[in-house]
Amino acid sequence: MALAMAAGLFAQPRPGRLIDSYLELTNEQRARVDTNQTEFFRQERTASLRQEQLAIEIRRETNAEPLNPAVLDVRYAEQEMLRRQSDARSKKLIADNYAVLSVAQRQKLSALQESQR
Repeated sequence: MALAMAAGLFAQPRPGRLIDSYLELTNEQRARVDTNQTEFFRQERTASLRQEQLAIEIRRETNAEPLNPAVLDVRYAEQEMLRRQSDARSKKLIADNYAVLSVAQRQKLSALQESQR
């Protein structure tokens, strides 16, 4: 839960990032977080496009006569693989963004997270 909250804090829109001033992020830290998030969202977009394509393929295969379970099975397995990869990317983003923070900044973030519970 705390990790998910931290990801949300780092994923705020650029204008008016209160978290930057609260944590007293340096320009270098902000740049590293931005790089982490840019790469994360690029990969997520690619996966999302593939998910959309898979949904189309599943609809087409579901309506096909005769129904081919093996083809559907491959599509559903790929969907699950993409979901797991997305989960792993989310965890990596959180860990990478945490790694950018100093010990003092992590403590401030923990205090903020505690206050939101």
